[in-house]
Amino acid sequence: VCALQVLGDEDSPVIPVMLYNPAKIPAFSRECLARKLAVVVVGFPATPLIKSRVRFCISAAHTESDLIDALRVVDEVADKVMVKYKWTGRPNVSPAAEVASQMQQHCSAVVGNWDAEHCTWRDSLAIEATGRFARGNGDQGSWKVKPGAGEGQGMILCLDWDRWPSEELQLHVMDSPRVNTPRKHMFKGESHIIPEAPLKCDFILRPPPDSAHHSPK
Repeated sequence: VCALQVLGDEDSPVIPVMLYNPAKIPAFSRECLARKLAVVVVGFPATPLIKSRVRFCISAAHTESDLIDALRVVDEVADKVMVKYKWTGRPNVSPAAEVASQMQQHCSAVVGNWDAEHCTWRDSLAIEATGRFARGNGDQGSWKVKPGAGEGQGMILCLDWDRWPSEELQLHVMDSPRVNTPRKHMFKGESHIIPEAPLKCDFILRPPPDSAHHSPK
């Protein structure tokens, strides 16, 4: 199932799917059972404490329809209990040349390390020239930039999180004299959660104090 961490061997009928967090064991089992799918969950001491898992065992008695129905349930439950730990490749990552072209076109160098301030979190945010970004807590995604809706509207930084709803950040370059680096500005704007458009909040990107050596070449 998309984004789940699946172990096992193709020659074995046993398919372990990682839950990791022990608290996910009863949640995953209960939600599957509520959807008429019984699963075998395994935790400590049968596994290391933080390597809890669910084990599926398939056989020739299962039809293709059985397997597809089970996969649909697992996909739905995995979303609900939040055990999709593996990056799926979604969304498509922009080539480095396209990223550079976007930045030049919109006159904004967003690549680099930032101190980010969001309405729901405050953390470091590393935006890479590869088209990927990563928050300090490990959450990742892909990004791109596009022009604002009208003249003088700055640019829009699109953050497509791997595990969370996408965001569009309407950003404007602000003066930031606190650091003496090749990238002296900071960005300030408004975040729009997609598709939950009614949720809007301020979003600020500041160069960290030690950012002199982080500026992109």
